[in-house]
Formats: sequence, structure tokens, C-alpha cells
Amino acid sequence: MPVAEATLMNDHGFYYNQTLNIYYEHAGVDFAAEEGAQVFAVDDGVVESIYKDDLLLGTEIVLDHGDGLKTVYRFVTEAEGLKVGDVVEKGQVIACVAEANGNEYKDGAHLHFEVLQDGKNVDPALHLTLEEK
Repeated sequence: MPVAEATLMNDHGFYYNQTLNIYYEHAGVDFAAEEGAQVFAVDDGVVESIYKDDLLLGTEIVLDHGDGLKTVYRFVTEAEGLKVGDVVEKGQVIACVAEANGNEYKDGAHLHFEVLQDGKNVDPALHLTLEEK
């Protein structure tokens, strides 16, 4: 799991965004977490990008795990010293949950987590054990 004490608050799929007051297809899942909670790499990989240029998205980290599999961690603050090209291990702290911001700020502090396979969003439940959370 990308956060300890993971509580699923918004699932993958059809979603009402209370911040933007619209319905749309939610590309990931949201885990409720306290601001400052540690965020972990869900598998070994390489930091592909750390994106901070869009206030609506907040900071976003993308890890490339190889074989076309990538994970996205949004509404975070990257771990000190983390940079593009770094090799990370499963369970390594890569970030912490940021204060509620961006296009989902009315949901409160949380981690938005996505899984991409061959460039397409897939349901993270295919890769995580969400039914127990």
C-alpha cells in the first residue's frame, strides 16, 4: 500500500468532485491520510518525473516499474533529496501527504494514487489489495 493505515475514500471510476462541482471518470483512487503521512513506493522502480507546475494537480511523482507499469502519487511533497532518475525500492518513503490542495482540496488531505499500464489508466485494485482497506 502507498500509505500506512490506508482508508479508501474515493474509488476508481465515476466520481463526483466536490471541489470542481462536476462528475467525471476518476483515474485513480484516493486514500484518506493526515497531512505529513509518509507515502511509500508500492514496488521497486525509477523516479520518472516530479511535476509541480500545475496548482490544480499539486505535486505529482511518477515511478516507472518497468514492463510498461507506472504508478502516480499526487497531492504530495517529495522526500528530501528525491530526484528524477533515482532508483527506489518497494516500501521506501518517497513523499509525504501535502495539505489539502489542488482540484480535490475539498476532500481534505489525501493521497491520489494511479496505476498506468502501457500508458493507460487501470484500476489500482488490480495491483493492490483494496478490499481489506
